[in-house]
Amino acid sequence: MQAAICTGYGGPEVIGLGTLPAPVAGPGQVVIGVEASTVSAADRRIRAQDLPRGFGLAGRLAFGLRRPRRPVLGSDCAGRVLAVGAGVTRFAPGDAVIALTGLAFGCHAEQVVMPETGAITAAPRNLSAAEAVSLLFGGVTALGFLREKGQLRPGDRVLVIGAAGAVGAAAVQIAVVMGGDVTVLARGKRDASLRALGARAVLPSMVHARPAEAGPRWDIVLDTTGAYATAELQRCLLPGGRLLLVAADLPQMLGGLANPLRTYPVRSGSVPERAEDLHQLVDWAEAGWLVPWIDSRFPLAQIAEAHRRQAEPGRMGSVVIDIPG
Repeated sequence: MQAAICTGYGGPEVIGLGTLPAPVAGPGQVVIGVEASTVSAADRRIRAQDLPRGFGLAGRLAFGLRRPRRPVLGSDCAGRVLAVGAGVTRFAPGDAVIALTGLAFGCHAEQVVMPETGAITAAPRNLSAAEAVSLLFGGVTALGFLREKGQLRPGDRVLVIGAAGAVGAAAVQIAVVMGGDVTVLARGKRDASLRALGARAVLPSMVHARPAEAGPRWDIVLDTTGAYATAELQRCLLPGGRLLLVAADLPQMLGGLANPLRTYPVRSGSVPERAEDLHQLVDWAEAGWLVPWIDSRFPLAQIAEAHRRQAEPGRMGSVVIDIPG
């Protein structure tokens, strides 16, 4: 099968098209014929080893010292089940599915194998594979931060920073569905697009450097960018507010752990991949409450160009990889 293979760490040129043996479904496993995936911020960071401050050595130990231990990146996919192993009962060949493989990666290929018990569920019936996959990485991340880490309640005032990216765009929509009153901060002339996602207000560009000077305060501030100091963002919060850092560096994470009961708690860290969360996204998508947010699409053969686009400023949504069967 064809796959995008990352041969080392560095610029987009270190990743290219190659051939690997097709996976075989073992007991309890499902082989998916991948029709679409995305190049996420995580894929770019691992390929470039552009990790948040304090995670450089840990990243090499986790992912490989000289090159990625798992050379096929991509942690989300949409496609159809090709084969199932012994004991599989939830899926059958031909089923349209969406899935997250997490740190196992492997989705930037024509086929990927994963356990039936993993983060896999039936695909939205009203979306194409490209549209469906654009919701996964951002949607699961945003849902985990807003629901578990932020404990969003109906009526909460929510500020989303970096709302034009995959996680930010999903966060706007999910916060609205959960009853939040959403304001966004995003660079560029994107007001109409962000309001269409459900944002009630868009902060003017003049407050980008110091969002706390915008005037209002919020119950939840969710920052997807990692571009702001913790103290600056804490100044944006109402009493009892929660600061959610999607791209936190090590000092920020340790600061939150060291003082979890501070007036303005800082919450960060990873979000688990769960089938029930994917099912929730599917329900919202089929109801029209969660819509695809696609910046660009590339064929698998142009994987390096897709990585370049993922790193460029001005993106609006997911960078999708189309993978013909």
